[in-house]
Amino acid sequence: MSAPSPPKLRRRLAEAERIARSVVAELDPYCERLQVAGSVRRRTEMVGDIELVAIPHLVPDGLFGDRAINVLAAHLWAVPSWTIVKGGRPESRYTQLELGPGSDCPGLRVDLFLADAHSWGWILLMRTGSAEFSRGALSYWKMCKQIPREQAGSVDGRLVLASGAAVSTPTEESIFAALGLRFIPPTEREVFLPHHYRRRAT
Repeated sequence: MSAPSPPKLRRRLAEAERIARSVVAELDPYCERLQVAGSVRRRTEMVGDIELVAIPHLVPDGLFGDRAINVLAAHLWAVPSWTIVKGGRPESRYTQLELGPGSDCPGLRVDLFLADAHSWGWILLMRTGSAEFSRGALSYWKMCKQIPREQAGSVDGRLVLASGAAVSTPTEESIFAALGLRFIPPTEREVFLPHHYRRRAT
C-alpha cells in the first residue's frame, strides 16, 4: 500500500501574488492574453497552486502560412527553472508546471489553462472558481438555456446551447449578461447565488 500524498503547501496571498507575477512576466511575451485566476484572483487569504489562463501567441508557418506554431508551448519546454508535469504539447488545453530548484519556490505547481478568443470568458470564469461557484454557474446556465439534465452544458471549453451549438464567450461579462446577471466580482465568487445578482429591470 503506497504512502498517502503529503498535504498541499499553502502560501499567504502576498507571497502567492509575487510568485504569480514572476511566472506571468516569464510567459506574457508568448501570449495574446494572460490572466491570473484561481484563489489568487479571488484574493483568498491562503493559496495552494497558482492558476493562469492564457491565449497563446500563434505564428504562421508552412509554405503557404497554413499552419501555426504555438510559441507558448515551445517556450514552456525551453525554461530550465521548471519541469512540465502534464500537457505541454501544442494542442494541450491544460499544462501543469512544477517550479524547480532554481526558482524562488521549488516544488510549487502552476496550472496553465489555454483558451481562445471565443472561450476566454468561460475558461477564466471556471478557473477563477471557487469550484462550488463554477459548478453553480454551469448548472444555472443549463437551467436558463433549457439544456436537458443528461446533456453537457460545456464541451471542449465552450458553453453550448441545447442544440449543441457552441456559444462565444469573449468576456466573463458576456456570460453574466446572457444569464441576466450583473457582473460578479471574483472576490464574491465562493458560492453561486444568482438571485443576489439579477439585473434590475429598467
